[in-house]
Amino acid sequence: MLVMYYIRQKAYLGGYLACRMIRISLQYGHCDDTVFALSIFSSTLSNQMQDIDEGYALARTTLSLLEFYDANRLIPRVYGIIYGTVLISKDPVQSLLDPLLRACRLSFSNGNFEYSTFNTIFYITQSWNAGKKIPLVVNEVNAFAHQHVSVE
Repeated sequence: MLVMYYIRQKAYLGGYLACRMIRISLQYGHCDDTVFALSIFSSTLSNQMQDIDEGYALARTTLSLLEFYDANRLIPRVYGIIYGTVLISKDPVQSLLDPLLRACRLSFSNGNFEYSTFNTIFYITQSWNAGKKIPLVVNEVNAFAHQHVSVE
Protein backbone atom coordinates (compact mmCIF):
# COMPACT_ATOMS: atom_id res chain seq x y z
CA MET A 1 0.00 0.00 0.00
CA LEU A 2 2.94 2.30 0.61
CA VAL A 3 3.83 2.07 -3.06
CA MET A 4 0.32 3.19 -4.03
CA TYR A 5 0.63 6.20 -1.73
CA TYR A 6 3.93 7.22 -3.30
CA ILE A 7 2.53 6.85 -6.80
CA ARG A 8 -0.20 9.35 -5.94
CA GLN A 9 1.99 11.77 -3.96
CA LYS A 10 5.45 11.55 -5.51
CA ALA A 11 5.25 9.87 -8.89
CA TYR A 12 8.85 8.75 -9.27
CA LEU A 13 9.19 7.40 -5.74
CA GLY A 14 6.60 4.69 -6.49
CA GLY A 15 8.69 3.63 -9.48
CA TYR A 16 11.81 3.60 -7.32
CA LEU A 17 10.17 1.35 -4.74
CA ALA A 18 8.96 -0.96 -7.51
CA CYS A 19 12.52 -1.15 -8.85
CA ARG A 20 13.80 -2.08 -5.40
CA MET A 21 11.17 -4.82 -5.15
CA ILE A 22 12.14 -6.14 -8.57
CA ARG A 23 15.83 -6.07 -7.67
CA ILE A 24 15.18 -8.10 -4.53
CA SER A 25 13.18 -10.55 -6.64
CA LEU A 26 16.04 -10.91 -9.09
CA GLN A 27 18.51 -11.54 -6.28
CA TYR A 28 16.46 -13.94 -4.15
CA GLY A 29 13.76 -15.30 -6.46
CA HIS A 30 10.36 -14.08 -7.50
CA CYS A 31 7.12 -14.27 -5.55
CA ASP A 32 3.63 -12.85 -5.86
CA ASP A 33 4.87 -9.41 -4.79
CA THR A 34 7.09 -9.43 -7.88
CA VAL A 35 3.95 -9.39 -10.02
CA PHE A 36 2.69 -6.36 -8.11
CA ALA A 37 6.06 -4.61 -8.46
CA LEU A 38 6.12 -5.27 -12.21
CA SER A 39 2.63 -3.82 -12.57
CA ILE A 40 3.70 -0.67 -10.69
CA PHE A 41 6.83 -0.35 -12.80
CA SER A 42 4.89 -0.82 -16.05
CA SER A 43 2.58 1.98 -14.96
CA THR A 44 5.58 4.17 -14.13
CA LEU A 45 7.11 3.47 -17.53
CA SER A 46 3.90 4.34 -19.36
CA ASN A 47 2.70 7.32 -17.37
CA GLN A 48 5.69 9.06 -15.80
CA MET A 49 8.44 8.17 -18.26
CA GLN A 50 6.18 8.28 -21.33
CA ASP A 51 7.60 4.97 -22.64
CA ILE A 52 4.25 3.54 -23.66
CA ASP A 53 5.57 0.65 -25.76
CA GLU A 54 7.87 -0.72 -23.03
CA GLY A 55 5.24 -0.19 -20.34
CA TYR A 56 2.66 -2.00 -22.46
CA ALA A 57 5.04 -4.91 -23.14
CA LEU A 58 5.93 -5.19 -19.44
CA ALA A 59 2.24 -5.12 -18.49
CA ARG A 60 1.53 -8.01 -20.87
CA THR A 61 4.47 -9.93 -19.41
CA THR A 62 3.17 -9.23 -15.91
CA LEU A 63 -0.24 -10.62 -16.83
CA SER A 64 1.38 -13.81 -18.10
CA LEU A 65 3.43 -14.11 -14.89
CA LEU A 66 0.20 -13.80 -12.89
CA GLU A 67 -0.72 -17.35 -13.94
CA PHE A 68 1.94 -18.81 -11.62
CA TYR A 69 0.42 -17.37 -8.44
CA ASP A 70 -2.91 -17.14 -6.64
CA ALA A 71 -4.82 -15.07 -9.16
CA ASN A 72 -7.79 -14.39 -6.87
CA ARG A 73 -5.49 -12.67 -4.39
CA LEU A 74 -3.38 -10.79 -6.95
CA ILE A 75 -6.02 -9.65 -9.44
CA PRO A 76 -7.39 -6.90 -7.16
CA ARG A 77 -3.86 -5.53 -6.72
CA VAL A 78 -2.68 -5.86 -10.31
CA TYR A 79 -5.63 -5.51 -12.69
CA GLY A 80 -6.55 -1.96 -11.67
CA ILE A 81 -3.02 -0.79 -12.28
CA ILE A 82 -2.50 -2.63 -15.55
CA TYR A 83 -5.93 -2.31 -17.14
CA GLY A 84 -6.66 1.11 -15.63
CA THR A 85 -3.37 2.90 -16.35
CA VAL A 86 -1.21 0.98 -18.84
CA LEU A 87 -3.27 -0.98 -21.36
CA ILE A 88 -5.60 1.97 -21.82
CA SER A 89 -2.94 3.53 -24.02
CA LYS A 90 -3.25 0.89 -26.77
CA ASP A 91 -6.25 -1.37 -26.19
CA PRO A 92 -9.87 -0.39 -26.84
CA VAL A 93 -11.64 0.82 -23.71
CA GLN A 94 -14.42 -1.76 -24.10
CA SER A 95 -11.89 -4.62 -23.83
CA LEU A 96 -10.73 -3.31 -20.44
CA LEU A 97 -14.11 -3.24 -18.73
CA ASP A 98 -14.50 -6.97 -17.97
CA PRO A 99 -11.08 -7.32 -16.30
CA LEU A 100 -11.69 -4.15 -14.28
CA LEU A 101 -15.11 -5.44 -13.22
CA ARG A 102 -13.51 -8.76 -12.21
CA ALA A 103 -10.98 -6.86 -10.10
CA CYS A 104 -13.80 -4.93 -8.42
CA ARG A 105 -15.76 -8.07 -7.60
CA LEU A 106 -12.72 -9.95 -6.30
CA SER A 107 -11.70 -6.94 -4.20
CA PHE A 108 -15.07 -6.87 -2.49
CA SER A 109 -15.31 -10.64 -2.07
CA ASN A 110 -11.79 -10.83 -0.60
CA GLY A 111 -12.48 -7.96 1.79
CA ASN A 112 -9.67 -5.92 0.24
CA PHE A 113 -11.18 -2.50 0.95
CA GLU A 114 -8.40 -0.23 -0.28
CA TYR A 115 -8.26 -1.95 -3.67
CA SER A 116 -12.03 -2.25 -3.91
CA THR A 117 -12.26 1.55 -3.90
CA PHE A 118 -9.31 1.89 -6.23
CA ASN A 119 -10.67 -0.66 -8.74
CA THR A 120 -14.20 0.75 -8.57
CA ILE A 121 -12.91 4.21 -9.49
CA PHE A 122 -11.03 2.77 -12.48
CA TYR A 123 -14.03 0.71 -13.57
CA ILE A 124 -16.48 3.59 -13.37
CA THR A 125 -14.08 5.96 -15.15
CA GLN A 126 -13.44 3.53 -17.99
CA SER A 127 -17.17 2.70 -18.24
CA TRP A 128 -17.83 6.40 -18.65
CA ASN A 129 -15.09 6.64 -21.28
CA ALA A 130 -16.52 3.62 -23.10
CA GLY A 131 -19.81 5.45 -23.50
CA LYS A 132 -21.97 3.48 -21.10
CA LYS A 133 -25.28 5.14 -20.37
CA ILE A 134 -25.25 7.33 -17.27
CA PRO A 135 -28.14 5.54 -15.44
CA LEU A 136 -26.38 2.20 -15.93
CA VAL A 137 -23.11 3.56 -14.52
CA VAL A 138 -24.99 5.13 -11.58
CA ASN A 139 -26.66 1.79 -10.83
CA GLU A 140 -23.28 0.05 -10.88
CA VAL A 141 -21.81 2.68 -8.55
CA ASN A 142 -24.74 2.23 -6.18
CA ALA A 143 -24.33 -1.57 -6.29
CA PHE A 144 -20.63 -1.31 -5.48
CA ALA A 145 -21.33 1.20 -2.70
CA HIS A 146 -24.03 -1.06 -1.24
CA GLN A 147 -21.72 -4.05 -1.44
CA HIS A 148 -18.94 -2.07 0.26
CA VAL A 149 -21.25 -1.03 3.11
CA SER A 150 -22.55 -4.61 3.56
CA VAL A 151 -18.99 -5.99 3.71
CA GLU A 152 -17.95 -3.52 6.42
